[in-house]
Amino acid sequence: MSREEAGGRIYVYSFICRQRKIFLFWGFILLAFLPSWWTGFVWDDVQYILQNPDLRTWQGLFRIWFVPSSSPQYYPLTFSTFWIEYQLWGLDPAGYKLVNLILHGANAFLLWTIIDTCLGVKRCWVGFFTALLFAIHPLRVESVAWISERKDVLSGFFALLSAKFWIANSALSPAERGWRFLFPFSAALLSKTAVCPLPLALVVMDHWRHREAWRKSWAAAAPGLVLAFFAGMLHLFLEQSNIDSARKMLDIPVLERILIAGHAFWFYVLKTIWPFPLMTLYPRWQFDPMQATLWLVPVSVFLVMLLAWFHQRKDHGFALLCVGIYSVLLFPASGLLLQAFNRFSYVADHFIYLAGIGLVLPLGVLLQHLVQQKRTVWLPWLILTLLAMGSFVRGLDYKDSETLFRQNLKYNPTSWGVHNALGSVELTQKSNPGAAIAHFQAAIQLEPQAAQAYYNLGVALTQAGKAAEAEEAYRYCLGIVPGYAEAWNNLGILYANLGRIEQAREAFLRAIEQKPGNQEFQGNLREAERLLRER
Repeated sequence: MSREEAGGRIYVYSFICRQRKIFLFWGFILLAFLPSWWTGFVWDDVQYILQNPDLRTWQGLFRIWFVPSSSPQYYPLTFSTFWIEYQLWGLDPAGYKLVNLILHGANAFLLWTIIDTCLGVKRCWVGFFTALLFAIHPLRVESVAWISERKDVLSGFFALLSAKFWIANSALSPAERGWRFLFPFSAALLSKTAVCPLPLALVVMDHWRHREAWRKSWAAAAPGLVLAFFAGMLHLFLEQSNIDSARKMLDIPVLERILIAGHAFWFYVLKTIWPFPLMTLYPRWQFDPMQATLWLVPVSVFLVMLLAWFHQRKDHGFALLCVGIYSVLLFPASGLLLQAFNRFSYVADHFIYLAGIGLVLPLGVLLQHLVQQKRTVWLPWLILTLLAMGSFVRGLDYKDSETLFRQNLKYNPTSWGVHNALGSVELTQKSNPGAAIAHFQAAIQLEPQAAQAYYNLGVALTQAGKAAEAEEAYRYCLGIVPGYAEAWNNLGILYANLGRIEQAREAFLRAIEQKPGNQEFQGNLREAERLLRER
């Protein structure tokens, strides 16, 4: 056989092998997320899509980009995709979830190509297994099945595209490489600012790939780091109103935050190894910094990082790569920085959408080792099948908000957020104010500083015809958060219905002080002033 014929046969065999892998790859993904595709809107999807007026008009698209307060979070690229989809299929959740699934699959495929480029054909199974573990792990279901988490899969797509650009342009000068990387990275930041640490993660990757030249990576990453800094500051500024609404619940000392970050680090490691049970709202930890044994956890994290650094010569920096990617990308959601979601829990499955790459990479290496041994060649496929089945079952929880939080309540019955969510379901979807009141009261008993629960209790009591109790609930809410605009507005409506027009006018004025551009509040104030003039 000539060398040309042998080379041709090898090419054909490699091509067939590649096609089989692609078939398996997408087959596993479709199997894992099939139920997620046919589920409905849940929780924040109401605010993001169902009741979002900005998705209806061209003026709304303008507001998405240029009026940051118009959206629940200033992620204009994410909300622009929702705007486009609303024009295409309205309020059909299947369309939104299909886009999430396509983006997630594309992210996994990008990860596969990135790892193959970095490792080469000799380790061709590592990229396949790592990408598939990333794709079908049950921890990813939340980011795919929950439409509001479009920000995860969309920012992930542009972040991985940025990494692709970064690797492809490694031969260019640092300045040119940095500017070419900036375009997809900007798109990632406009989708979700949690990708801010990405330039640091890419520097870590360069240290592993080209240790002798990795210092040049800092120069290339500089434009991205500057952009990330300003994007992060803008996000923290805009997030302040959400944090203020739960300020007393988020007044967490620095020492306790360090303990939270250390426990979060190991929490995700354990959930990656054993992803059961999974829930939307995990128990909210309470740590006493004076308890010495608790400090063993953050100390162990530091020791792992130290060990990875000093182990570089033996493993060529692979451990440092995995620990570095995981730690750097987890940082914004580690608990060290305040965010509004922390009023419910300090950990969430969607927090490690990209950071989880650092955890599945060593598992991908392990699966390659197993598949190359005759005795264990079947084991990787069993593991992948079990993970896909786990994602399949987890996806069933996203049928609707009631199913999601009823399941959550089984594992975390002391979560005020779960009771608050179930109360909202009873109130808005089932028109059952009695059951809603019971859930909101349970939420308040579990978390007396939950202003949102008091607000919802006021709404439920109003619907139940208990005006005096509703007024008391709104007053408690405003005692916790004096700037709760919606509570002032509802209190004004309550006063107006009781004929206390002067008090109603004062309440509407207080609401407008907090949100001057709100048309509903202004309309209520005009009506109150009209009634006062007619007296």
